Amino acid sequence: MIRSLMAATAVLALVSPVGAADLGGNCCADLEERVAELEATTARKGNRKVTLTISGQVSRAILFVDSDHGMIDNANSPSRFSMMGEAKFSKDWSAGYLIELGVGSAEDANVASGGLTGVIGPAVGVAGLGELVVRHNALWIGTPVGKVWLGHTSTATDSVVEITTANTNVAALPVGSWTGFDGARTQVLKYESQTLAGFTVSASWNDSLLSSTNGFDAALRYADEVSGFRLAAGIGYADNDAGTTRVSGSASAMHMATGLFLTAQAGRIDGGAKMIGAMGGVERNFFGPGASTLFVEWFQGDDVTATISPLGILGVGPIPELKVMGFGAIQNVSALGLDVFATYRQVDVGTKADVVLLGARVKF
Repeated sequence: MIRSLMAATAVLALVSPVGAADLGGNCCADLEERVAELEATTARKGNRKVTLTISGQVSRAILFVDSDHGMIDNANSPSRFSMMGEAKFSKDWSAGYLIELGVGSAEDANVASGGLTGVIGPAVGVAGLGELVVRHNALWIGTPVGKVWLGHTSTATDSVVEITTANTNVAALPVGSWTGFDGARTQVLKYESQTLAGFTVSASWNDSLLSSTNGFDAALRYADEVSGFRLAAGIGYADNDAGTTRVSGSASAMHMATGLFLTAQAGRIDGGAKMIGAMGGVERNFFGPGASTLFVEWFQGDDVTATISPLGILGVGPIPELKVMGFGAIQNVSALGLDVFATYRQVDVGTKADVVLLGARVKF
């Protein structure tokens, strides 16, 4: 009898549909509403095929020039946020974009451009130290032989005098970068090669409606590790299509076992303006949270025009003779994406000024 009941039960289980528990007609309404709220608070992509990465940094400092002082955005490595992404068509073909905005504050534009000791003064409304500045707005196409850029972005020689193997640019960008010997960001069509044995080549042509000239520049860069040394170097040539040419570059080496490093830069414009500079020091993790960088620097420039001065001030120039000597310390805290720094520079343009910069940068 019992076996018959068991068999009947098994047959009913096979032929009868099994219904899910009845949770009511609105069982998922609350869940769907919550998901919609979460989606509304997150960054979303309109095109699922192209990646989206958001990054940036906040970089602030207190600037002292002799007896004057004020809080500013750190012009060595300004505050910014970036949106970038790419999509691949195949192993060798891809496309992507970069949008980057510099983010300051209204007070940053109040840094006066007249004089070394009257730095903090009335507003001068200088572009580049204001609240929002477009740094990059460009797209690129990756090919089997390199990458092609189109838009507002770096020329081929941008940062060619800023090459370093140590974490110094956050607080002490090479003075040659401020004084007309580096590239820039503008409307360009640019080519960047693939890396071959550590070498890359690039070339760009700029064409802006704001200018009647179409400049051209090209650069050769190298980066590698050889026999316990980290090496990096670059040299660039630029012609602004208005009778001015520039040759400039920089090189850097670090002994990886000891952290000792040396960096140098040099440049010449039309056989007239010239500059040479050097920086040396040590970068090691002495305390545990991250690398500590200690450095000294020296620079001399003749007949330079400082679009941005070694003080982080716009509009200082022309300068028949510029001499800079200084030193500094930077402490990285890797777990926080933080760099804390203090630097001193003595700037000599016939009269001398003592410049101190204290600040911090957080990357995200």
